[in-house]
Amino acid sequence: LLASDELRTFDSAVAGEALYEVGEIRLRMGDLVSAEEAFRQGHELGREPQPGLSLLRLAEGNVDAAATMIKGALAPNSLDRLARARLLPAAVEIVLAAGDVETARTAAEELAEVAEVYGTAAFKAVAACARGSVELAEGDPTAACESLRNSWRLWQEVDAPYEAARARVLLGQAHRAGGDEESAALEFHAASSAFNRLGAALDARQSAELLSTVANTAGADATQRATRTFMFTDICKSTNLVEAIGDDDWEDLLRWHDQTLRALFVEHSGEEVKHQGDGFFVAFSDASAAVECAVAIQRTLADHRRAQGFSPQVRIGLHGAEATRRRRDYGGKGVHQAARIGALAEAGEILCSQETLAAFTDAIPVSEPRVVSLKGISEPVAVLSIDWH
Repeated sequence: LLASDELRTFDSAVAGEALYEVGEIRLRMGDLVSAEEAFRQGHELGREPQPGLSLLRLAEGNVDAAATMIKGALAPNSLDRLARARLLPAAVEIVLAAGDVETARTAAEELAEVAEVYGTAAFKAVAACARGSVELAEGDPTAACESLRNSWRLWQEVDAPYEAARARVLLGQAHRAGGDEESAALEFHAASSAFNRLGAALDARQSAELLSTVANTAGADATQRATRTFMFTDICKSTNLVEAIGDDDWEDLLRWHDQTLRALFVEHSGEEVKHQGDGFFVAFSDASAAVECAVAIQRTLADHRRAQGFSPQVRIGLHGAEATRRRRDYGGKGVHQAARIGALAEAGEILCSQETLAAFTDAIPVSEPRVVSLKGISEPVAVLSIDWH
């Protein structure tokens, strides 16, 4: 907004582009009225309001108007390949919402041609997402899962968290269409966490609704056994810290801590199960992802400590086990073991059960194993400290 105000008298075209970007940001935040205002202001300065205005109409539920606008934007023969590439992803989304699968496939194929010409990861991600959306609409969830998983990985590669989360929503829908409700719930939950972290209100609401329908379909009392690596995190000496810095600064610090850790959970495909006080309970399908996430947490906090002078000391416990899953929660002996291991960790330490690291202890530096007794657990457990430095 500041840039557009300053540039308006010098270069109206650039100011118009800035206002269009403001419109897209507001649209993602769910402020539809202010988004439309920004699109119209940008248009007055010479920036075409597409595809943002069409997507805004779609968000309002006016599918016919959205389809008419996006088709009109694509109609001019003067548009070059890159100009069309900016419009085609929205066209796929909108015409699929209108039930026009054939037109969506044509647009997706054109995007694939663009991706082939330019070869960048971002173009490939756009094309894969469009292709997966069409495959899902055509009733081929297996092919859709492959395309959408590829899209998500590419968005991760170019560090585009919003687009990556959008791909995960579609991937969840593809899993669900294929009858895999558990995988669908994992994707919806991961996407919801990302959207909430980014402040993308509309998408956060949609993913939360999808997650709710998966849970309702499964039934309130439905349970199943699942093997996961569980992570428990906790800020050390938090009571002393609150007393030292005061309530207001503590809330600011806690907010930063939560956002930082949640971003890393999403990056490593962790499923946030619970958030209580100043700690997290997270589940990972893969033990190596859990270890990598734990290491990333400690390194991120240490880097912030060196650069900014302070960050909280966090202890982390890891343990892989089979547990009972009910909706989005896990229970059983393995969960209790993971929590107790976390409670034994020191500030800045990652403590993990030896059996969890058995498959890849040679790949990471660890301490000598030591046998510990866990509160409420009769059998002793061998644990290792991971040297994340």
